[in-house]
Amino acid sequence: MVKRSLILAALISVTAVSLSFGSTTRLQTLRVGGFVEDDSDIFINPALVAYYPNLVIGELGTYSASSPYAKNGENLEDQWLGLTYGMETLAGGLVFNRDIPMVSGIENYPMYYSGYPFDYPIRPINPIEMMLAYESNGMAVGGRIYKIGAGHTDEQRVEDTTWTQYWRSDTKLTRGSGIWDFAGGFGMDLGGGNKLDAYGNIGLFSFSSEDEVTITWRDTLMAVDTSWTNATRDESEGGKYVGFGGRGFFSMNRRMRIVPLVEFSTMNFTEKAEEVYPDTTITSETENSEMSLKVGVGMNTRLARHTLLVCGVSFLYHSETTEPEEAGKRETTSWTLPLFQAGIETDLTKWFIARLGVQKAHAKITEKYTGEAGSRKQTYESTTTYSGSPLDFLSVGFGIKLDQLLIDATLIEEIPYTGTYLFSGISDNICGRITATYHF
Repeated sequence: MVKRSLILAALISVTAVSLSFGSTTRLQTLRVGGFVEDDSDIFINPALVAYYPNLVIGELGTYSASSPYAKNGENLEDQWLGLTYGMETLAGGLVFNRDIPMVSGIENYPMYYSGYPFDYPIRPINPIEMMLAYESNGMAVGGRIYKIGAGHTDEQRVEDTTWTQYWRSDTKLTRGSGIWDFAGGFGMDLGGGNKLDAYGNIGLFSFSSEDEVTITWRDTLMAVDTSWTNATRDESEGGKYVGFGGRGFFSMNRRMRIVPLVEFSTMNFTEKAEEVYPDTTITSETENSEMSLKVGVGMNTRLARHTLLVCGVSFLYHSETTEPEEAGKRETTSWTLPLFQAGIETDLTKWFIARLGVQKAHAKITEKYTGEAGSRKQTYESTTTYSGSPLDFLSVGFGIKLDQLLIDATLIEEIPYTGTYLFSGISDNICGRITATYHF
């Protein structure tokens, strides 16, 4: 199998807004990110900050009783806080602790393709994100800077002086990682419910792992020191990704809008590994690349004054290539044709919103290996077609409006079918994800 994706781009679309503006939790429930407008679109296209000033958005985390975070008492995953503020034509945003997909990609990258037992790189932490947008006459432009990183070094010395021959071991373990992400975009309100927006971003990333052990041995009778060092080093080189996307909202009549959408991303880096011994050094390089494309069309329809139906159909293509130096090349490609998505939300009362979302995928995945050793050549290819996939999903959620405060939540999948712990014995919380949004 090819490595885990550094960019989780099978569903790169989370752009978007609607009847009751919401959050990433709202989009997760409706399953139609990109085909509906939402104030969390600002995290994809920074120009849209101009359309959503004066917000505080708090993501309270993704919770599951089976999560290691819950068991270990650590902070929940996906907790972050964002603020936007506008003054006339300028608007800005500041976000703390929001992870992007590349973060989990670095954390989970195995670093095994060199053939040596390197440890995982350290997880990037403490992200900060700054956005600025300018709007005039319905047109907005904006930019974003995102930074996250971490570094850690452990040093240890062990000495044994009980022998006539003195012995010492010095160990140094170093880990590092970092991401810079730059984005820009524009939005345009054409009037009559018609809108356009587009974005582009580029990211630079790196991660490294180094273990170094130095052994020193001394013959106390001869007063002679002998030392040698074993070291393993593994790091990324030239890590970068580029993406862009755009969509439009075009009114067909008073109740319905058509939404075409396109998104593209590409990533590549080289993993460089080195193992150093006193008498030899072994090196290895692995080229890694990915590419993703999504093209789709959706529809927004107001079934009633307080009921919105959104649906979409998309084509997705994703490819990954791993090519170790002097070894075989592995390629994985996936075609999703089509991906059906639909979501509905309705205000049942002045303060309670109900939501339902569903998606269904038809996919074909092909894995291919080609390699040669001397005069021997080897090829392997496997194709699997799915009428279903891990993208298939049915979700239920709700929103609670308390004046200027909106609380959105998703329900754990089993809850609608099994009930709470009292009935089913399932220990997960009722709500798996909660977001709070305050308009001021």
